[in-house]
Amino acid sequence: MPAAPQVSSTLETLSRAEMARAVRRRSTFYDYTFYYAVKSTGIFCLPSCSSRNPLNENLAFFSTAEAASREGYRPCKRCSPTSKRDSYPSWIDRLLAGIMGDGQRRWTDEELRASGFEPVNVRRWFDANCGMTFQTFQRRYRLAVATQILCKGGTMSEAIATTAYRSESAFRDAVAKIYGVTPTAMKSAQPIVATEVDSPVGRLMIAANNTHVCGLSFLDRRPLAVGMVELSGVVRSPVSQGNNAVVEATAAQLDGFFAGKRQAFDVPLQLSGTAFQRRVWETLLTIPYGETVSYGDLAEMIDKPNAYRAVGNANGANRIAIIIPCHRVIAAGGKLGGYGGSLWRKQALLDLEQKHT
Repeated sequence: MPAAPQVSSTLETLSRAEMARAVRRRSTFYDYTFYYAVKSTGIFCLPSCSSRNPLNENLAFFSTAEAASREGYRPCKRCSPTSKRDSYPSWIDRLLAGIMGDGQRRWTDEELRASGFEPVNVRRWFDANCGMTFQTFQRRYRLAVATQILCKGGTMSEAIATTAYRSESAFRDAVAKIYGVTPTAMKSAQPIVATEVDSPVGRLMIAANNTHVCGLSFLDRRPLAVGMVELSGVVRSPVSQGNNAVVEATAAQLDGFFAGKRQAFDVPLQLSGTAFQRRVWETLLTIPYGETVSYGDLAEMIDKPNAYRAVGNANGANRIAIIIPCHRVIAAGGKLGGYGGSLWRKQALLDLEQKHT
């Protein structure tokens, strides 16, 4: 297996065409991996900026915000490219507090405006940062709160009373659609709790039941509540904020990893995916610390040499980052390839492992 690639600059690994395409698509995937400036306005932005797309000939690209500033470009007030990588607008916390404070309230555009929120901004933020619409987030949050009551031994009536569901049948249908089980079956499910921790690559969400780690993800520009709702749809079980012994053990082992004192994790993992995905993830766990493989290599390792695209998709579907080291899979030719946690994190993790190998 080849050693992790050493890349001195993002601009050496991404072509101008690829960066221009990311700007046109307003891709959050490339945020903080590179910055673009518009020569005609003198402003620089993140790739995901919602400003009007500039002409290709007016684009200039930089690997850091500092480099763009040195060339005389000013930071965009809309996307705030000099803000923290894992920051998000302060109004998000106020909105989430309102949603969590009243599980029966449906936030229409009129209610948003009455509470001081601009509906267009709310919809845009959820679409860009959460992988779901604002309305979907509301429904899934209400369902998670209700099903947590079932997991703790509560009755169907108690669960429905906390939400805006109008009937028992509507509630049953929602549980079956999102979690794939009946409300009665939810009563035997192990509660999953999640905690936010800081790390050198930004805020992380650790989620676990009483015996296994169920999720480890980069919160990036999202609060914990959004990460919990997103994960609940993946693991098909409600996720609530809290702590337990598995979460604490995982946090301690992550501290050791980032300090260069731990090269392997021994916390038990719950792999929520198809049989093919689980096979890929189990194979990822065999890639040694400080080494990398290509997507083609990984396909060979599971005896599916022609399935490198499917392997790549399974790699991207990994919901237990770092511990299941999908960051050790790179593109052919030594380029970084993709990474759900953004390319800058992938490079940082590879650099960390190279430093301590």
